[in-house]
This record gives sequence, structure tokens and C-alpha cells, in this order.
Amino acid sequence: RSYLDFIMVSYFMLEFNIQLPAIAAGQDFMNMQFVSGLLRRSGAFFLRRTFGSDKLYKLIFTLYTQVLLCTRDHPVEFFVEGTRSRTSKSLHPKLGLLSMIVEPYLNGLLPDILLFPISISYERTLEEDLFARELLGTPKPKESTSGLFKARSFLASSDYGSIFINFSTPISLHDMCQKWGISRVPHGLFPRDVFVFTKKERDMMTKLGYFVLEKINSETRVFPSTILATIMLQHQEGINKDELMRLAVWLKEETEIRGAQVDWREDALQDSLKLLSTCVETTPSGVVQIRTENHSIPGSSSVLMEEAMSLVLSPSDKHKVMEDGFVCLKLARYRNQLLHWFTPEAIFLLCIQSTSELTTAEMKRRFSVLCTALSREFVLPQIPVDELFVNTVQVLIDRGLILTSENGETLSITPHERQENVVTFVAHLVQPFVAGVWVMCQYLLSLHGGVQTLKSTFKGAQLLAAKFIHLGILNTYEPLSLDILKNAVASLNVAGLILQPELELEGRDRLVKVAHQEKLWKLTQEIGIVLFSGETGLSNVSLATSQIQAKI
Repeated sequence: RSYLDFIMVSYFMLEFNIQLPAIAAGQDFMNMQFVSGLLRRSGAFFLRRTFGSDKLYKLIFTLYTQVLLCTRDHPVEFFVEGTRSRTSKSLHPKLGLLSMIVEPYLNGLLPDILLFPISISYERTLEEDLFARELLGTPKPKESTSGLFKARSFLASSDYGSIFINFSTPISLHDMCQKWGISRVPHGLFPRDVFVFTKKERDMMTKLGYFVLEKINSETRVFPSTILATIMLQHQEGINKDELMRLAVWLKEETEIRGAQVDWREDALQDSLKLLSTCVETTPSGVVQIRTENHSIPGSSSVLMEEAMSLVLSPSDKHKVMEDGFVCLKLARYRNQLLHWFTPEAIFLLCIQSTSELTTAEMKRRFSVLCTALSREFVLPQIPVDELFVNTVQVLIDRGLILTSENGETLSITPHERQENVVTFVAHLVQPFVAGVWVMCQYLLSLHGGVQTLKSTFKGAQLLAAKFIHLGILNTYEPLSLDILKNAVASLNVAGLILQPELELEGRDRLVKVAHQEKLWKLTQEIGIVLFSGETGLSNVSLATSQIQAKI
């Protein structure tokens, strides 16, 4: 979540007189004068962001990591997500280092390996402004010693709230392999220097990566600032302070029901408003609102989609949209800390909330479509979609949010005002991400089968999102986030709707091409129905997709 992660872990291990870990750190730190030497003497070892086709580098790095592990002088610390999350959401696990750690056990060099998942929860991260700018397209600044010393002024002049560190129960690799039916006996038949993972072992590695991530998420702390930010993003027009406090207590209870630990304390809400003072403000009349230039609710425009696609956005209008988006993306980082407790429910309720009642078969189809479209955006439970659907339905029935007919053929929202309000609130948690996928689909369709670089695709889709926001077609600024747009492309690639050919390079930028134009059009229409049903934009969405289909 932050560059403070490895500093905090080392500090706590030092405080409790535990051997300091050898830390796998990004190569960016190696170029920092004086600091790189200090980090190396503190146990850090550096690695490239990607090994590419350099097999010699990969071999040497693998052996170095395994020697550290096998000599048992230091525990090895690494980050299973591979990089800092710019959005505070969990990222899908990177399995490279994990496989290097697991190999000595499977190869018979170690009798067991203990994995300790560590969860670090920040009420406010030092890099929040930097991350929000990066999500809007500002290049990431290079790590430097001067930048490190400048950071001291931020720490001295601002309140960054609380930090919670939780060391989970250790995971025995030996026990997990026995549980999942993995035997290391076959590797004894071959020389150790020609070790190759079997398919079953690679599948186990994937399962282990997600299991570790699940452990980390289950221990993540939710803060009052997270709860307030979540409410504010659904009340962009502003909300009375008393009503905000009432909703905050309600959302705290809903979050705790789902198993989260909430750091609730006396005067928590007042303290959180101060912590969020760069994002929200309280007017003299007692209304709390987001610090944007436009306090009205977008989404009421009846402009035709074809006009939106061809609109030339002036520099001043684009700047205004981006600046408002900067504030909202900062708030979204707070909200994202609780999303994993609601995600499957939110996807389900977004599918059903516009119609109140659907057949079970249609609901399952819509749920499957959205899970596919968001497959790289969220770390969903690693079970088949049909099983996830059944589990989610049962959870929502138990919570009294939906009803099922006697024969089980239809599903409907519980007809009670309180339950309907809960449904609307939870459904809107994932709406910005679905909107991001819809924007990317619209942009890819506008290419009419052409080939374009990834960078140009993200830039063009972000500009299209700015147009939709400016015209009021979208009621959220979050589709401006390059992270959401990148995850949309990744999800569409996994679904086989677009191509990212590995060998077709333009510099280092991969090319993008729509593989199935008609399937992409159908997906765009499906998402549009879920996203805009019951709103004034639905007819315009249908018109736009019909026009695009006619051109195809």
C-alpha cells in the first residue's frame, strides 16, 4: 500500500527482537545515493520489475533468493501483489517470487516453509496525492534521495491517522501440499538443477497466492475515514452532517456483519472529517460536500451518444473535469479499503436493482457477464462463477435483501424501504468500475477494428470518459482512472474479446486490436442495460450501440 510497508515491518521485528528480514525491493531504490547502500546493509536485495527474456538474470536471482532461504539466517520478505496498489484495492498475486520460495521445498532442500501473511492498514497513506495524479496520467516520479528528505515535511505538517499491522497465523507449505494432494517424491528421480514445476504444482501455486491474499484481506482494518469517504462518493451533491453521521453508523454495522474489523473510537467521525479535509468541506449550513467545482449531480443529460463521441473538449473543460476527478480518486482510495467485503453482493445487486425482479436464469447470466467484465478489477473468490452465484444468492437471502419464488425460478428485491436502500447503496459500490469497462468498450468499438497501441488506447478512453462526465452521461469521475481502464482491457483480453499480441511491438508499447467486434458490441449493450436502466441515459446508450452495430 505504501513505501512505508517494509519500514514498518522491519521496525516491529526490531522492537520484538526478531531477526530482521531480507527484503525483496524494487530496483528503483538501487539508484538512490547513500540510501541504496543503507537498504542493502539492512537486508534488502534488489530485483528488476520484469525479467523479460534474460534467463541468466532469472537463474542467478532465483539461486540467490533460495540460498537466503536455505541458510535460514534471515526470513525473506516479499510483496505477493508485486507493487504498491495505487487504488488501495487488492491486486491479483504475482507468482514469480512465490514460486522461487516454494521450489526448495518441492526439491527436497527444506522439510517445510512457513508463510506469514502480513496485513498493513493505513488510515491515510503518504502517497495519496501522488497516486491520484498517477491514475490521471501524471508520470511516476523517480525515487531519489532528495525526494526522501522532502517527504519529511509532509509527515511533519499533516495528520496521517493510525496504522495497523497484523501478523496472521503461519501457513505451513508442507501441510498445504498434503491438503491439496501435492507430492514432492517424483522430483527425487531427477537432478535438482533441472527442476521443472508440474501443471498440478503450478495450479497449486496460483491457489496458494490467492489463499495468502485472502488471509491478508481478512485482517485488513476498516477506518471511519473509509466509511465517510464511501458515503460521500454516493452523495456528490452534498449531505447534511447529521444524516452523514447516521449513515456512517449504519455502514459500520453493515461492514462488521460481513466480518470486517472497524477501528471505531470516540469522536471517530469528527476526526475523520479533519483527516479528509483536503477532499471534503462543511458549509456554514451544515452540509458536507466534496471539494469539487461542480456540486450538482452528473447523469441527467439527454445528449445523444453520437454527439458525445464527436465532442471536442476544450482544455479548460478537460482541466476542470480532471481536477474534480483528482479529488474523487483520492476519496475512492479510502472507500476501496472495504470493497472486498461487499464485492460479490454488489455485483449481484447491481444486476437486479434496476428491474427489482428477474428470472434466476437471466440473473445468473447477467452476474456471469459482470464477473467476466470485472475479472481483473477485483480479486473474486477462486471458485466457479456458478458456485459463486449460488453462494451470493444464499447470503443475500439470509440478510433479507432478496426473495426467491417458491419454485426458485425468479429472484426479487425485498419490498421494504430499508432493504431497498441497502440494495441501492451496495450496488453503487461497484458501479464506477462497471462504468469504466463500459467506457473502454465504447472506445474500442469506435476504432472500427483498427489497431492501436495500449498507451493511445488508455489516453483515448480516458478522454472519452472526460467527455461523458462533462456532458452528464456518467455520474462518477472514477472512469478517468487509468487503473480502471487498464483492468478493463485486461479483463476483455482474458475474455478473448481483444488481442494483445506479444510480438507486435511499437517500441515497448503493445498493440491492441478487437478480436470479436460483434461480441464486444453485445457486451457493451449488456453493461449499458445494467448501468443505465431506469435512468435517462438508457435510450441514448441503446441508440449509440445500434448505430455502431449498423456501421459494423
